[in-house]
Amino acid sequence: MAEDRAGSGHRGGVPAALTEPIGSVSRRSATASTSPVERPETVAHEIAPATTAIPRATYPATRVKPSRAPRSLLRSLVQGEAAPTAPMRVVDRLTATPFQNLRKFGDSTDRQARRTLNFALRLAETMFHYGADALDVENAIIAVCATYGVENLDVDITNQSVTINYVAESTTTGKLGRAASTAKDTHGEGGSSAHPTTSFDGVPGTTAEHRRAAPSQESPQDRDEHDPWGDSTTSSHTVMRVVRSWTDNYAGLADSHQLVTRIIEGEMPLREAERELKEINARPKPYPRWMVLAATIIAAGTLTLALGGTIVGAVVAMGSATVVQLVTAKLGAWRIPEFFSLGANALVITLIAMVISALGVELYPPKVIAGGLIMLLPTTRMVSTMQDAINGFPVTAAGRLLSTAMAFLAIVAGIAIGVSLTVRLADVPGIDISQSSFTPAGVLRNVVFMLVSTALIAVLMQAKPRHIPPALLAAFAGLLVYHGIGLVDPGARLATGVAAVVSGCVAALLAARARIPQAVLAIPAMTFLLPGLTLFRGMYAITVENETAGQGITELLNAMASIVLLAAGVVLAKYLMRPFIEQMQHLSQRRNRRR
Repeated sequence: MAEDRAGSGHRGGVPAALTEPIGSVSRRSATASTSPVERPETVAHEIAPATTAIPRATYPATRVKPSRAPRSLLRSLVQGEAAPTAPMRVVDRLTATPFQNLRKFGDSTDRQARRTLNFALRLAETMFHYGADALDVENAIIAVCATYGVENLDVDITNQSVTINYVAESTTTGKLGRAASTAKDTHGEGGSSAHPTTSFDGVPGTTAEHRRAAPSQESPQDRDEHDPWGDSTTSSHTVMRVVRSWTDNYAGLADSHQLVTRIIEGEMPLREAERELKEINARPKPYPRWMVLAATIIAAGTLTLALGGTIVGAVVAMGSATVVQLVTAKLGAWRIPEFFSLGANALVITLIAMVISALGVELYPPKVIAGGLIMLLPTTRMVSTMQDAINGFPVTAAGRLLSTAMAFLAIVAGIAIGVSLTVRLADVPGIDISQSSFTPAGVLRNVVFMLVSTALIAVLMQAKPRHIPPALLAAFAGLLVYHGIGLVDPGARLATGVAAVVSGCVAALLAARARIPQAVLAIPAMTFLLPGLTLFRGMYAITVENETAGQGITELLNAMASIVLLAAGVVLAKYLMRPFIEQMQHLSQRRNRRR
């Protein structure tokens, strides 16, 4: 017994168990050698060494042997080069995006990979919070991670949540990134310690730091034999963040997009990128609250004038906008959901316009109400919903579509309640909704006041001052096309779609030149296409004039069609301008190389 416990080669004349390494000696011996492990219930096979390399951006389960060179032309046509189930490299998704020409900053170790994932997650949360669509967020995550050497990852964006999963890669040495060179420098001959060859440092306290009590006292091979979870080829990280709030801050969205653009140039360390992201989140908005309030009130008046209302109507619209802001602030302090807040605002706008009109004041209530409703429509969410649906994010698009539909229904419900209270209960004289349809504003008047409204809405969306002139240029191009088609066929719904595409194309080109997202310029530029007047006419016809209920349904369908055309036009413009944007980026890179 004593001899058996002493670790001799045989126990009581019985050969050693087949599950023990044959001829194994102590790990601390200078001439350690082991044979492959054999199990009685399995067929003897040779175990792959721990340093087997994993091709970049492929999982171990999908690795296949490279096929031999084809011996004939026919065989080369039918023979594939890789397994059909092998995943596409995630970096390939950056093709034809603003981040496609990235430069790698350096390889990543395990702890550095976790730090990069945390930074990418905070960046995604920031972009979502400021109004970015799902595709832009996904591209930003992939570009940042690939720049810092973290490529073998999956990104899942579902409505409010962002999930990133990373599986460690191996180089030809079998180590994660520069881990082999780091271990060699740290535990090399003479006990000298050196910094790793990568350009950025890891953070203590991450996964790699806690795997062993004293990682500096043993080699990576010993750590892997002690703890199979410490093997870099099996390392995996999953991080998730839920975005629960949104705000209008196009300046912050532009800054975060430009930060990603500078990161992919391959010269910004991760610590500096983290510091800049903190500065973006801590930076105040470009305009104070009182200026945003003033812009909202004035925009309601200019929109009324642009739609053909009178000066008195514009003053009434500004007064109702002031009351709406007070109601919104009070309901927000009470934590009332957005649905009831939008409904209350639409109710206030309708009541004020209808009551003042009943007092004998010369104004066109539909146009006064339409000017206020345009300020309530969730334009950003409408465009983001179409973008996510077209770009392949159905779950995110469904969530945003439901949110947009609820906002739309709240506005319709507020109009319906306001009309019912004034016309049916208070015996307020009805209005002729057809007058607003056949007496549109003049072209020059509409263009001038719509451009003023565009600038004010850009202030409301917290766009930077230097981004307002490009937004005005995009709006002016769309207005020219819209009125040009209107001269040929005033009732054509095609004018809305074509004007949206033209305005979106100009916004996409100017945004690419300024290195900002298209939405920063396109959303304010689309103000002239919002169907506030059509929305009110449809709701009034359904609520008051029962004999024209069919006309009211038609008006509501026209309003929804205009919203869809507007959002789809912005998305289509982005794809139409892609070749020109790529050529612009190519010329910019050539000029930079010459410098």
